[in-house]
Amino acid sequence: MKNLELARLFHEMADIYELKGVKWKPRAYRTVAKALETLPTPVEKFHKKKALEEIPGVGESIKAKIIESSYIILLYLQIKYEFLIQLPK
Repeated sequence: MKNLELARLFHEMADIYELKGVKWKPRAYRTVAKALETLPTPVEKFHKKKALEEIPGVGESIKAKIIESSYIILLYLQIKYEFLIQLPK
């Protein structure tokens, strides 16, 4: 995935977690999203160099999500679905 695509997913997940009342994930995800938006180098290059931790806000958990792009998409869809089914009808 490209930097801006990943950033969008992290921003949206941060918004959903914030609406759900989760304390720390929104801030962590926004930190990574902002870093990805301004990163001049494609995230794939950091991955190939095994240097994802050099991106501000990337720790082990977020690193794993970036490495397995399909996982982050599934996680995004899952938290979005869980949030949407909790909304009053």
